[in-house]
Amino acid sequence: MRSPSEKTELSKGLWQEGELQRDMDYLRQMLLDLEAEDDWLHTFGLFEGPGEADTKRDYHVTLLCDEGLLQKTQPGVYRMTSKGHDFLDHTRDQHIWDKSKAAVGQLKNHSITMLMSVAEGFVKAKLREITGLDI
Repeated sequence: MRSPSEKTELSKGLWQEGELQRDMDYLRQMLLDLEAEDDWLHTFGLFEGPGEADTKRDYHVTLLCDEGLLQKTQPGVYRMTSKGHDFLDHTRDQHIWDKSKAAVGQLKNHSITMLMSVAEGFVKAKLREITGLDI
């Protein structure tokens, strides 16, 4: 793996002081914002903007695609997948989101998939309380 000093000029800003880290709250908020938009297609110009906010957004768009929560339909155009909607359905409730993050936060390493599974478990437990069904 190359050191930060060996990175291209384009990506140097990503490597300063550990800024290139996955931010679960940011990922969730991105999906919530996309879902709230009127259009089902969303445009992001990767590395178009010069600012750190654009770099963070573009990096997280890539992570959402990696996890199958967003899908690139054409250059710079994305749609939320069914898995992305499922993620939001499991994590929409702030209390469930906070409990899920706290649960996986006890581990040194966890994934978006693990966080979604924990949230789904909390949703199922809540449904069990309401209906008595063991799902």
